[in-house]
Amino acid sequence: MYLDNDPVELFRGWYEEARQAVQRIDVLALATATTEGIPSVRMVSFKGLHDGDFTFCTDARSRKGRELIANPRAAIAFYWPELRRQIRVEGRCTKLPEAESKRMFDLRERESQFTAVASIQSEKMSDPAALDRRLEQVRTQVGDEDLPRPPHWSGFMLEPQSIEFWMGKEHRRHRRLLYEFRENGWTRSELFP
Repeated sequence: MYLDNDPVELFRGWYEEARQAVQRIDVLALATATTEGIPSVRMVSFKGLHDGDFTFCTDARSRKGRELIANPRAAIAFYWPELRRQIRVEGRCTKLPEAESKRMFDLRERESQFTAVASIQSEKMSDPAALDRRLEQVRTQVGDEDLPRPPHWSGFMLEPQSIEFWMGKEHRRHRRLLYEFRENGWTRSELFP
């Protein structure tokens, strides 16, 4: 299994193993950068694979959303300490199709939907109560109706160009498998720890 020639299938296998042993397997670190190369990283929720691409959601007006639109190169990392495993993925991001973004928004808890509509993500607030006031406005406007997905809330997918699987071993003798996508498909290399 660890020498699978398809890294997406290898990821699926590791993900299923992690589902049995890890409390929060759906958390990943997402690194983006400005067009000037200034990096930033934050934790986001993994929303699954979409045709072999890694998906997550965000407000396109947020810092990460703006950076992904201006500079679509990004990296993500999963770390599951219970299994001593890490997966790093680098590639290019694009927005998910509108229908898929809507489906993901509709699956969110209602309170999370309210916050997605009310928040101006990554913008400075005048005071902590500003979000509460905006939330109350949205609740009053919507009432018991379904919340429509705001146009700025979108799913993104990262098309992998490289995927590294790291397996922690004693005395830093870690195992590292690097898959890189070339014209003819995936190539695999072993890396020194």
